[in-house]
Amino acid sequence: MAHHAVSPLLATGSADHGIRVWDSQKSFCTHNFKGIHGGIPTQLLFHPDPTIMWLFSGAEDGSIALWDMME
Repeated sequence: MAHHAVSPLLATGSADHGIRVWDSQKSFCTHNFKGIHGGIPTQLLFHPDPTIMWLFSGAEDGSIALWDMME
């Protein structure tokens, strides 16, 4: 799980190998990323510059991904 530095966004990994980004203030899913990881996502990190809306992820199968949340 990862929390964005300045926004209410919260990223979670799930057993279905997907990643979801949530608005923790309004309680809804803003993004649903899937299709890259062959294992459960175990590492999540928002870009350290809060103006760059990227999410990095790593999974137990060794795969890594960069997700652009502006697309």
